[in-house]
Formats: sequence, C-alpha cells, structure tokens
Amino acid sequence: ALNGVLISALEDEQRARRYLALASLNKQEVLLDFSRVATDRPIPAARTRHTLELALTGIDAAQLPPADAVQTCTAGNGESVCRVQSRPTGPMATVDDPRYLSSTMTVPSLHPRIREHAAQVTAGATGDSARIEKLVGWIQANIRREAVDVFSALDVLDGKKAECQGHAYLYAAFARSLNIPTRVVNGLVYMEEAQGFLYHSWNESLVDGRWRPVDPTFGQVVADATHVKLVEGESIADLTPLLDMIGRVKARVISYE
Repeated sequence: ALNGVLISALEDEQRARRYLALASLNKQEVLLDFSRVATDRPIPAARTRHTLELALTGIDAAQLPPADAVQTCTAGNGESVCRVQSRPTGPMATVDDPRYLSSTMTVPSLHPRIREHAAQVTAGATGDSARIEKLVGWIQANIRREAVDVFSALDVLDGKKAECQGHAYLYAAFARSLNIPTRVVNGLVYMEEAQGFLYHSWNESLVDGRWRPVDPTFGQVVADATHVKLVEGESIADLTPLLDMIGRVKARVISYE
C-alpha cells in the first residue's frame, strides 16, 4: 500500500458478527436497511408513547431479559409478545447486582474526571430525579450525535461526540459516580423516519425504588415505551445475544398509548 505492505486476513465468523452488532447500534448507513425491523403499521408520535404492546418473531424467548416493572415478554404461537410501560408501577426494586454501581473499562465511574464532571453538572440538584435531569440535559447540550467509534465514557467526554452507545456509556458513568444504580441496555427503538425499529442503546436507573428507562441520546429523562429491551450490559460479550437477532427479527404492533 503506497510504499508499504498491506496484510489482510479473513475474519472469523464470531468477530465479523460482533462487528455487525456494533455497526447496527452505531447506525452505520450501509447496515441500516439490513438491520431495520419493519412493522406492519406505523407508530406515530413515537417519542410520546408511554405504553406499547409488540409481537416479535425471530427471537428465542429464553434470550429476552427477565421481566421487570418496565417490560414483560411472554412466548406463544411462535411470537414473543412484549409489553412496555415507560412509567413503571408495581413492586419496589432493590439493587442485588453490584455491576450497577461498578466502575468498568467502558463505564469508568470512579475515574476522577468522571466524578468531578458529574458533581459539577449536578451541583445544586436535590434528589436523584433532579440529578438525572441535569445529566441528561448536559449530554444533550454538549455531546454531538455522530457515528464514531468510542470504547469508553472517557472517549465520549474527550471527543464530545458519539452515537447511542457512547451516550449510554457516559450517562451510566456519571450516574454511578453519584451512587445512582444504572445499567446499559440494548435493544430496539421505533424511529419514524426509518418507518420501523432500529437497534439502540439507552439506560435504566434505579430511582425511588423503581427502574426508570432513561435515554440520553434522545434527551429523555423518562424514555418512551417504544424502547424494547433485548439485552443488558455494556461489554462486547454482553451484546452476544444480539448476534442471532440482527436481520431476522420481525415486529407486529398490537397496541400503544
């Protein structure tokens, strides 16, 4: 290549499929049509919907996350019917998984710069709900939405740009540094301009005893109900279940409010 040597090799299938999952989450244009999940009818004003009932095919029901106050999925007749409500009710939740407050390579919540920045952004806020509003507002105002590769919340903080996964990393790092239990979740979100669902990353934070869906990419302190969670986690390994779904999933809209 020019005055050097170019060496190429065929990727193994698992590595290639991981790239496919990451590229789909990062909305790379070449894969949008392939990864888009078309619906039998549109969902107008998707960002305002607070309940959704959706039938999915092409997903093994055993791979879906456990039921919680936000989403439940039941299998039958070859479909998984998922019911999502963005304003969860029901039993109070407790944190029984240390990961939701952990500092990791992708979500380095104990890093001094993350802790200092989160404290500055939320200065004067009283209560976790108010802190979340300030964090989401700051990300909306300061982090551009661009399809770039990021590997951690620090990459996003430095570059001031990221796609949905980077926004979710940074929000999770900020929130955990403030002792707000938070997880990164991945799945589908309805996009009117795409006339269907696209793969997406967002967050859930434990507030007043209930997990609250939060989407820093869309600036939603309470994410709308067209966010259908498929997997939880922030590492490449956590995305593994998505590999068998991309390009296979089909959706049927049952109802929404």
